[in-house]
Amino acid sequence: MKVLFLTSGRLIPSSRFRVQQYIPYLKDKKITPILKNGVPNSYYRLPIPIKGTSIIVFPFKFINRLINILFNINADIVFLQKDLIPYFPPVLEWIIFKLYKRVIYDFDDSIYLRFEKKIKFIVKNSSTVIVGNNYLRKWALQYNKNVIVIPTSVDTNRYTFHFKENIKKDPIIGWTGTSSNFKYLKILVNPLEMIKNDFKLKIISDNPKKAKLLFSKKNNVESIKWSKESEIKDLSSINIGIMPLIDNEWAKGKCGFKLIQYMALGIPCVASPVGENKNIIEDGINGFLAADNNEWVEKLQILLTNLEIYKKIAFNARRTIKKRYSIQGNIYKLTKCFQDVYEK
Repeated sequence: MKVLFLTSGRLIPSSRFRVQQYIPYLKDKKITPILKNGVPNSYYRLPIPIKGTSIIVFPFKFINRLINILFNINADIVFLQKDLIPYFPPVLEWIIFKLYKRVIYDFDDSIYLRFEKKIKFIVKNSSTVIVGNNYLRKWALQYNKNVIVIPTSVDTNRYTFHFKENIKKDPIIGWTGTSSNFKYLKILVNPLEMIKNDFKLKIISDNPKKAKLLFSKKNNVESIKWSKESEIKDLSSINIGIMPLIDNEWAKGKCGFKLIQYMALGIPCVASPVGENKNIIEDGINGFLAADNNEWVEKLQILLTNLEIYKKIAFNARRTIKKRYSIQGNIYKLTKCFQDVYEK
C-alpha cells in the first residue's frame, strides 16, 4: 500500500508529530510512505528575505504542490493535512478528489474558524477524517460520518523520563511555543510575580527577544531559541511545565501538545482548564488545572515546595502519556485507518 502524505512543512509541529515520526513504523507495517511537504527541501536553503516574500513563496508552493499531486498518481491513498495553501481556494484539493479515490484528511486545530467553506469542502469529500481531539471530532461529524480521533503523540523511546530530585534547588518553570501564542503566556505575568518562592522562568520559542519583553525585570527569565536538534534536551531542563490558555473557540480546538511533551518527560504541569487540557490532566493526580490567578499561584507553589506531591504527579504524568499519547500505542489506530480506507 502506497500513501502520499501532503504535509504542512518539514518543521511544522503537526507534520513532525502527526506524520514524520510515524514513517519508520509504517514501513514496518508494509505501508510505503511518499512524504511531500509544502515546499521542497531546496526551499530551506534560500536566503531568509526571499523565503519571507509571499509573492515569491505562493507560486513556488502552488507549483510544488501540483507536481506532487500529478506525479504520484500511483499512490493508493492521499493523506492530506490541514490545507495545501492557506488563504487560497481549494483548487488543489479539488484536483486531488478528482484524481484519487481514497483521501484521508487530518487536522489538529480549529482551522475551520478561519477557512470555514474550504475546510467543510475538504471534510465532506474525504473518505475518512482524522482529528486530534473530541472537540474537533464533534465539528467534523456534521459533514462526514467517518471521523476518528488520533491524539498528537510522542515517541516515548525518545522522550525518556528521569525524575528530578532537586526541585527545591534552583527550580525552573518552563513554557515552549511559537511567538503567535505569546498572548497565552501573558496571562501568567501577574501570577508569576506573586509566587513567593525563588525560581527561573525558561521560555523556548522562535522569538527569544520578544518573549523576554513580556516579563518585568523582577522575574528571572531565560529566553532561548527553539531548535529541533535540542528540543528534548531543552525541555528536559524544566522542572514544571505551564500551558495557559484563553477560553475561546480556537483554544478549545487545541490538542494540548505542550502538556504531552512535558508529561512524557515526567515534568509536572499546571494548565488552564480549557479544551483538551481538561482531558489530558486529572487535577491533582497527573497535573494541576488553574482557572484564575490565585489557583496558578497556589498550584505552582505546591509543586515548588512539596516533593512528595511533585514526585507522585511526575510518575502519573509519564504513565498517562505511555497509555494514551505515545506513537507506540497509536500506530495501530493509524494503520487500521489506512487499511479500512484501502479496503473500501
